[in-house]
Formats: sequence, structure tokens, C-alpha cells
Amino acid sequence: MKNIKNFAVACLSSLSFLAFPAFAEEPLKIQFPVEKFILKNGLTVLLASDHRVPLVSYQTWYKVGSRNESPGVTGAAHMLEHMMFKGSKNYSETEFKKFFQKNGITYNAFTTQDYTGFFETLPSHLLTEMMKIEVDRMSQLRVLKDSLNSELQVVGEERRMRVENNPQAFAYEAFFELIFTQANYRWPIIGWMKDIQAYNPEKLNFFHQNFYLPNNAVLVLAGDFDLKETRAQIEKYYSAIPAGAIFNTADVTEPEPMKSLEIQVKKNIQSPSLIMGYKTVALDHPDSDAFEVLEEVLGGSSSSRLHKVLVLKKQIALSASGFQTGLKKEGVFGFFVTLKPSSEDLGTSQKAKALILKEVAQLQKNAISARELQKVKNSYLKGFVDSLQTFEGRARLLASSEILYGDYQHLYQQILKINAVTPIQVQKVCQKYLRPERLRTVYLLPEVTAMATSARIQ
Repeated sequence: MKNIKNFAVACLSSLSFLAFPAFAEEPLKIQFPVEKFILKNGLTVLLASDHRVPLVSYQTWYKVGSRNESPGVTGAAHMLEHMMFKGSKNYSETEFKKFFQKNGITYNAFTTQDYTGFFETLPSHLLTEMMKIEVDRMSQLRVLKDSLNSELQVVGEERRMRVENNPQAFAYEAFFELIFTQANYRWPIIGWMKDIQAYNPEKLNFFHQNFYLPNNAVLVLAGDFDLKETRAQIEKYYSAIPAGAIFNTADVTEPEPMKSLEIQVKKNIQSPSLIMGYKTVALDHPDSDAFEVLEEVLGGSSSSRLHKVLVLKKQIALSASGFQTGLKKEGVFGFFVTLKPSSEDLGTSQKAKALILKEVAQLQKNAISARELQKVKNSYLKGFVDSLQTFEGRARLLASSEILYGDYQHLYQQILKINAVTPIQVQKVCQKYLRPERLRTVYLLPEVTAMATSARIQ
């Protein structure tokens, strides 16, 4: 494949919002105009104007996720995500939905360990009305008993469907409980069922009042709007919301792993699965970029090392992938393998684990080639560029960069950082973090072949 700089030009030549220098000896640069300002109440605002299509991506991200919860109130951020669509002082749930549906507005929300995001894509002429709605539910949300009771059933069913009745998701939860025994990342984003069922308006109103504040939020608009006019509107509507005291979450640092741990999870399945991995580093750590590369090398695609070994050569797996979970305070690097059914399910899983560890050992002993590294960088660049081609994708990257790194301009640096990763850096993170005593393993096995009752940590 061509050099990454030439490849970038080919990918981006049609995107007018990206600016490039002449690519002789200069490093690759991706940049588009963004206006940033902070209101007196602490609200951070990012505006990326682009008039090619008469649409706007309107995104409000709050610096609150499952990490800001505590035992007994797990899932609060996710529960409140749902309640943000159930009505506020000036807009009932019916009015919310009617406005969205009548005008063809797409909308949704998501919760992670570190933040919660709400986003809409709307015709640009509706921007002012959308702003009034978002201001109202930021400042005057109403968590009422009847609407909460209804939504508790919805979220409970969501947990049953997505986790309790999804063996691989259930095993992945168990894996995170092995990785994190002390840190606030140890419970699932959706929360434990017993906590979900115990929510009441008082708990969720407390959560809203302590986290859903302008000084704990980032507002991002990307699309067709006038910068001067939109800034004036934001100042008019949002400045009326007072800043508040953000609840001080007690963050617990996960202790360094001292010995390898593994468990078995029994479920009514045909094909066993293997999840294994290591606690690593936070997103802003200098070693984080090398893990982005390592993920692609080992399990990022059908041309990755693990797919070639487990799926194509040994033919014991249906799929094999790697994952890099970068979090604000911690990190997880691991592997997920779905194996073919066999009479030796545990033995096959253990064989797959040994083959993965063999590949890890190879990387610890021998640095990857420049050619393999270049291929990974090109793939990363393509995915990065693809995510910038829509207003929604652009706004998401701006918001996540601002929240996770403290500055949206980190977005412009990410490609430079990935392009700077060397084979030696990848080798060193393998040697430093992917050590036997740090390994955590979950075997997901058919009930008839699992040797022990599944262990769950709560």
C-alpha cells in the first residue's frame, strides 16, 4: 500500500472541510475550523460550521458516566439517559416526540463509563427550537414516579435481553469484574438488576442536579448555521442556567495485578468463547497509542495475526478479534474468540489461549516489521477519515476529545500520534503490560462441559 501521506490525500481530496499542507517532508495534518468559547456558567461550546448540506448535528455531552456511580446506585447514568426523554418543565414527553417525528429529526443517546451523550440531526432552520428543548431538559428535567416506573420496566428488560440472555455479553461483564476489583469501572454501564429495580425519583433527581450542569457539559454543533447568530442564541438561552456544584466522585485506582486469574461461565450455548486480556493505561497515557496499533496487528481485521492463526490455519475458531478499551482513568486490552463446537470445549479454549499467548510472546521477542506497521497506520487513518465525513461523526470526535483529553484540538493530533508509533514502542508495551501475572481469562462454555460453577464478583 502507498505511503500514509499519499493515502490520506486520496481519502480526503473530496472533503473541503479538511486542510492539508504540501506533503513533502511535512507531517500529515488534519484540521477544520472550530470556534470554541465558554459561557460564564462554565458551559463549553464548540461550533463547526459547514454549509454544504442544510442540516445540523446538535450534541450535548455530560461529563458523567458509570464511573461516577457507587455500589447501590449502579446504572444511574444510563437510567437518567432514558429519563431525559420523558419530559421537562416546558416540554412533555409527548411534545418531545411530536417535535422530533413531525420534523424528521433523528435522535438518540448513549452512556459510557466516562460520559453521557445526547444527539440530534435536524434541519438547520429548527436550530432555535431544538436549543430551547435542550436548555429545558438540562435545567428543568422532571423525573416523575409514573414515567420512572414505566421506564424501569424498559431498562430491566433491556438488561435481560442484552446481558442476562446474551451469553457473550454476560461473559464480558464477568471479564470486567476480573479486570477491575476496586476501581469504579468494575460494574456494568447498565447497572446491576437489583439497583435498577430500586431507583426512585429522589435518587435520579439528585443525580441530575449534581451532574447535569452547564459547567459539567460540552455542547457541540456541526453543520449548516451562521456562527455569529448561533453564538448569540447560545449565550441568550444557555446563560440563564446557573452553574452548580459538581458531585465529587471518589475515584479508586485499580491496584496492579499480582497473579493471573481465570473463571468459567456456564451458559446454554453451542459454541464456546474465550475472553482474555490485561489492565493497561488511561487514554491520555503515552503508551495508549501503541495499544491502538497493537489492537489492529493482533485482531483488528481478517488479515490480523489471530484471525490467520485461529480461524484460517488451525481452524478452531469462527472469529478472533482484539479490543482496546481506552478509558479516562484506566485501560483494558484484550481478545475475544468465538470457537467452533467440539467435544473438548474447554480443551479447545485452552488451546486458543495458548496460541494467543504465543503470538503475544512473538511480539515481545520480535518487533513488527515496518511494512506491517504501515498497513496498520493506513487502516487507522481510513477509519478516522471516514468518521469525519458526516456532521454527526465530526461532532462526536470533537466532543470526545474535549471531554477525554481536555481539549478538542487533540482530534487534530491523533493521526500524528498514531503515525509516530514505532515498532519498538509496540514491542515495549507488549513486554511491559502483557505479562502472565496481569492476565485475566473468562471461559464461556456450554453447560454440559464446564467443570465448575461460574463465579461472579459483586
